Amino acid sequence: MSDLIEKRYLGDSVYAEVEDGMVKLTTHNGYPDDPRNVIFIEPSVMDALVQFYEDAKEAAQRLRHAHDVETAEP
Repeated sequence: MSDLIEKRYLGDSVYAEVEDGMVKLTTHNGYPDDPRNVIFIEPSVMDALVQFYEDAKEAAQRLRHAHDVETAEP
């Protein structure tokens, strides 16, 4: 675990922490063998994930705008 940032609960049973320069995601569902799932995200993969998130937000905004224009009263 990094001294710079503590393990943090993100929601939906997912925790994040930094280990060996990567983001480590784990799930904790109350089972004796938790964490059952562990994902290490390298910096380049994190960059791609952030870009995906930004693209998804932009697409959602365009969709909302198109819906608002379509349903606007004359």
